[in-house]
Amino acid sequence: MSSNLITTKNILQALFFMSLCAGTADMAMAKDATEPPLTPQELADTAHRKECKFTICSIFASKKMDGPDVACDIAKTVRKAKIEKKYLRGKVSWPWGNARCKTNISVKREMLVKAMTEDGYELKLSKHSLSCELFKQDGKEKYELNLSVTPVIKWQGGKAESVKLNISDITGAALAKGGLWTIAKANSYFGVLDGPVKDKVNEFVVEDCQELLAKASK
Repeated sequence: MSSNLITTKNILQALFFMSLCAGTADMAMAKDATEPPLTPQELADTAHRKECKFTICSIFASKKMDGPDVACDIAKTVRKAKIEKKYLRGKVSWPWGNARCKTNISVKREMLVKAMTEDGYELKLSKHSLSCELFKQDGKEKYELNLSVTPVIKWQGGKAESVKLNISDITGAALAKGGLWTIAKANSYFGVLDGPVKDKVNEFVVEDCQELLAKASK
């Protein structure tokens, strides 16, 4: 069950739009001398996510209701080394290699503005579908996995106070799917995944957005 828990945390790390947009983490792996450079696919995905997160950060900063909503098709690969170092921290072994997830982010501009301006506001996102691949250690074989989340984020003082992911519609390879259902149920009762995602939301809003907007203004 522990391995499946980390599998799920990694998938959710890639699926949730704030986590997907976490800016500074994207290039950290490329700068790590112990890791190979980003692949052409990873570089392309990173550049595409940068456009999306810039749109979100700009709305957060301007707090203007007028303008387009957010709609982005994005993908992210989370490497095995990062999973083990940042999430498992030596406590649990990771039986797979890298993981890659894709989703379409769709959120109303008004909701993002209210998150920044109304204490106690609940940002209720529509159901988002995720398509993921869990690669085996050799990188040649993979497990397909699909799931949905309908996140609800409560905001206070311009930061996420709580997150409910509401995982559903899990389909795909039996090996990955069975464990994910177990953890989804555990999350419903105990919030074992909601806390880490809330931390990533706040990292994005407080740190990554400031860095991204500051670079854009130069």
